Amino acid sequence: WQSVWFKGGLDGGVLAGAYLATNRSGRTYVVIVLTENPSAPIPKTTTSPILISAVKGALALAAR
Repeated sequence: WQSVWFKGGLDGGVLAGAYLATNRSGRTYVVIVLTENPSAPIPKTTTSPILISAVKGALALAAR
């Protein structure tokens, strides 16, 4: 990937992230992930390996 941009947010029980990625040929893709836990707040220091894995998988599929 030539460039990858990220914008994320966390509010109470919701964690979201948006990724804008451009490949070497100039094609641009957007991947948005969202997770929630209505039972408890998500800590502000949370980084979810599962969400990052989902983003990597989506970009790999897009690159095919």
